[in-house]
Amino acid sequence: MLQSRLNQKKGPCLYVCPNKYLVEQTAQEAEKFGIGYVTIDDSLPDEFLNSEKILITHVQKVFNGKSKFGVGGKFQKVNTVILDDSHACIDSINDSFKIKVNNEHQLYKKLLQLNDYFIFECKSKVEDSRKEITKTETGQMNNHCGWFDQEYNAEQVKRILIIPTKNVSHQGNFTHHVEIMRKGKLKLLRDNVKSFFKEFKDYQLDEISDYKIQEWIQIHKLDVESLKSEYSEDYYQK
Repeated sequence: MLQSRLNQKKGPCLYVCPNKYLVEQTAQEAEKFGIGYVTIDDSLPDEFLNSEKILITHVQKVFNGKSKFGVGGKFQKVNTVILDDSHACIDSINDSFKIKVNNEHQLYKKLLQLNDYFIFECKSKVEDSRKEITKTETGQMNNHCGWFDQEYNAEQVKRILIIPTKNVSHQGNFTHHVEIMRKGKLKLLRDNVKSFFKEFKDYQLDEISDYKIQEWIQIHKLDVESLKSEYSEDYYQK
């Protein structure tokens, strides 16, 4: 497919493998079929940039904070990209932008102390006419809250049950402080999220500062304090 694109003068063309070991295997297959290719050493090869040969590389070379293909507004345009095993590549991309810290490490414990956490339990299949939150539903929320406590041991947690009613059955009970998000507040949150993303439409991403994004977050009430206070309410139980 990529050779066909080069033949049509529609390059540069890039073949991305999930890891560096598969680069060697793919290169061997290309040689077997007489397909011209190059790989990356210190810089992008001229044969790739001039659309003469296919560049075979692995996903970590392409997606990282100092990618040879460029970051921000300065980047190398690629006409056609093929991902070999896209699911594995996407997993690698996710991993490359994560920082993993063992839960016994001091940094992990400090992060838990600094952050606010939200638990959302959404009952999307509950009819709007429902009058009460059942014992089963409070139990499910309790189980999730208990699991979160066990895994994270965090102090600042906002627990929100998304459901059409705020009335809890006398048979049910929450083991943690839980608030309710009903239909009107859910719509408000959804509308505010949409309005926030509309702010980006007239900008290139590299033109937008962190300060400007934070300003939009506050304008559309998506900051932490607003998420805590604007979209949920206490439940009611007789």
